[in-house]
Amino acid sequence: TFVENKDFDAADKLLETALGKFPDNTILKQKIQEIDECRPKYLLDVIAPYEKPYHYEDHNTVPFSMGGQSFTHGFTCMGYGDRNLGNLTYFNLGGKYTELSFTAGIVDEHAPVNGETIVFSVAIDGNVVDSFEMKEGDLPVDRTITIPQGNQLVFSVYSNQGTAFYDGNYGIANITVN
Repeated sequence: TFVENKDFDAADKLLETALGKFPDNTILKQKIQEIDECRPKYLLDVIAPYEKPYHYEDHNTVPFSMGGQSFTHGFTCMGYGDRNLGNLTYFNLGGKYTELSFTAGIVDEHAPVNGETIVFSVAIDGNVVDSFEMKEGDLPVDRTITIPQGNQLVFSVYSNQGTAFYDGNYGIANITVN
């Protein structure tokens, strides 16, 4: 029940208590391993991007700020790109995951100069599975996407800027896969 409700810490605690009473129980040990496999994992802990965009900065452990809050387990980049796709960050998921969660936003004090609308998109194997817009002053948004055990994950951030000089910085944080 705890796993179905995604309360992995409570499931671990219950099994650890049971293991304290039955330390040699192989079924309990197996269940602990199963819970660990079900627990969402931070994307950058299990997969590094194989292609990074202009001005990409890894923030897996170093925090950055969006909407006055500190975030890690993600990356920042500019939204400027030579194509109308913006900056693209590529990951090879290897067909291992069915769900993706993240927080996206505009990095504090790094909004675009012209106040353009920013388009964030997520594609799996070439198919856009989520797309949304933000503008300066918007708070970060949390997204959860069901992904069809795809291979190629692409985050796109596009700001409509004609030159990188006017572009801001955007963040994708707390990226987890399950």
